[in-house]
Amino acid sequence: MHELLFGIRAKIERADELIKNLNTEISAFFASDPPPYIVSHEFQKNFTEYIFLVREAKPVPLRFAVLAGEILHQLASSLDHLFCALVTINGKTVEKRHYFPVYTKAQEFRKACKKGAIEDVSPSAQDIIRSVQPYTASKPRDTILAVVRELNAIDKHRLPILLASTGRLGSQVTVGGSGKDASGNVPSIVGFGEAAAVAIGKENKEFFRIRLGSPEPDFEAKTDIAPTIAFAQCGNTKMVSVVDELPKMLAGVVNTINLFHREFDAKTF
Repeated sequence: MHELLFGIRAKIERADELIKNLNTEISAFFASDPPPYIVSHEFQKNFTEYIFLVREAKPVPLRFAVLAGEILHQLASSLDHLFCALVTINGKTVEKRHYFPVYTKAQEFRKACKKGAIEDVSPSAQDIIRSVQPYTASKPRDTILAVVRELNAIDKHRLPILLASTGRLGSQVTVGGSGKDASGNVPSIVGFGEAAAVAIGKENKEFFRIRLGSPEPDFEAKTDIAPTIAFAQCGNTKMVSVVDELPKMLAGVVNTINLFHREFDAKTF
C-alpha cells in the first residue's frame, strides 16, 4: 500500500471498529431486563379488531447518535484524505479548498469543476470522480456517497441523525390459550393490518392488528417485536436501520477508494 494511503486506512479501520462497538451496544440495549419498550394490546371496533401497541420504557441513549456521528465523520474524512492524496501524487500542493466532491445535481458538479474543483488531480482520477457522482444514479440522494456527505454535514450542527428506536412485527403471532373463546368456539380471523415499522416513543403506537369475523372480547394473542435503532432520515428514506446501513456505507466508501488504486500504482485496500 502506498504511504499516502496509510492515514485513510487508519480512518477506515476506526470506522469499522466503531460500527462493531455501536452494534454491540445496541444489542445490549434491547436485551436489557426489563426491555426498553413495552408491548400491550387493546380492542377496537366493538371487539372485532385486536391491536398490538408499543411504547418506550426508557429513551435511546444519546451516545448512539454520537457514535454514529463519529463513524460518518471518519467515512467522509477518508474521502477528503483520498482527494488530497490524489493531489499530492499528481505533484500539486494540497490546499484548504481541496476535498472530495460529491454532488447530486450535474449542473452543480459542472459549476464546481469550472471553478477548479478537480483540476489538481490527474485526468484519469478526474474521470473516476465523475463516474461516482451521485447525480449519475437514478436516485442521487440515496447513493452511499450522498448519504454519507449529507448525514456528516448534519452531524456537525446537531444530533441528527437519530436516531430513534423503531419496532416491527416479530417472527410470529400466537393465539393464547386453546385458541377458543369463552363459548368454546374458535375465533374467526379474517385479516391482518400492515406490519409496518413504527417509531417507538412515549405514546403507544400501533404496530400490528388482527381483524376478527365477529366480536370476540375473550380473544387473546401474543407477538414479539423486532426493535432496532434507525436514522430518522437517510437520503429519501425515513427510519433506516443503523445496524444495516452503516456497514453498507463503510463498504461503499471502501469500494470508492479502491477505484483509485492505479493512481497509486498499488492495490489500495
